[in-house]
Amino acid sequence: MLVAISMDGNNQLYPLVYAIVDNETDRSWKWFMSNLKCSIGEPDNLVFVSNWMVSISNAIRAFFPTTFHGLCTCYIKQNMVTNFKDSTVVGIFRDAARIFRMTEFQTKWDELRSFRDNAITKYLEDIGLQRGMLQLWFYERRNYWASRMTLHFDYCETRLASETDKGRQYRIEPIDCYRVHMRDNRLDDIVNLHTKECTCKEFDALGISCSNAIVAAKEQNIPIHSLCNQFYTVDSLMIAYAKPINPLATYLNGRDLLDM
Repeated sequence: MLVAISMDGNNQLYPLVYAIVDNETDRSWKWFMSNLKCSIGEPDNLVFVSNWMVSISNAIRAFFPTTFHGLCTCYIKQNMVTNFKDSTVVGIFRDAARIFRMTEFQTKWDELRSFRDNAITKYLEDIGLQRGMLQLWFYERRNYWASRMTLHFDYCETRLASETDKGRQYRIEPIDCYRVHMRDNRLDDIVNLHTKECTCKEFDALGISCSNAIVAAKEQNIPIHSLCNQFYTVDSLMIAYAKPINPLATYLNGRDLLDM
């Protein structure tokens, strides 16, 4: 089975398309990608994440040549456990994979470089669902969010609360009506409320206000939820799960059991 999965605004798996094929070959993956492109087009900032399979890479290059293709960090982590058998290395890699700021990533990368005479970083550089479950997911998530009164998902609300706590000690130095210079004892950033960007890169990457943006927004009397991407609104999720997943027809002796 070939499957393309995305993430919804509540940080949950969202199945896009799937297909049943004989083998995972170049031909089957290219056929799959051609149909995926017909379904979703080629939206801006599209990113593919997969395991390390040449056929997948070939198909992505053929049908989505302008997109970025990365490897799944869980897949890489499992390979590192198998190849290097060092929990410390795996822990540093896990931390590095979750970092937004380039300077902090470089620190973790330098730590990895110190292991095994650079063998870890060289390895990383060289790397370059059943339908019934889908039916249940769509039904449960659609009903759950239809009964909620909040405008944004739990994931967004939880992250905003966490980021708000981080910014309590920040010092604010306004630059103009949109840009604000933020300082604390460790970091030094500039946030732009108009373009929804911050030098920490977290605001840009996630579309959820980072701690800098939250402090700056409160200083300017701007509601922090208004800065979050529409992707995280309950309305957008209800649209995503609006169409029901119907069960597969079950056949017995060439006849549909549902018609018996």
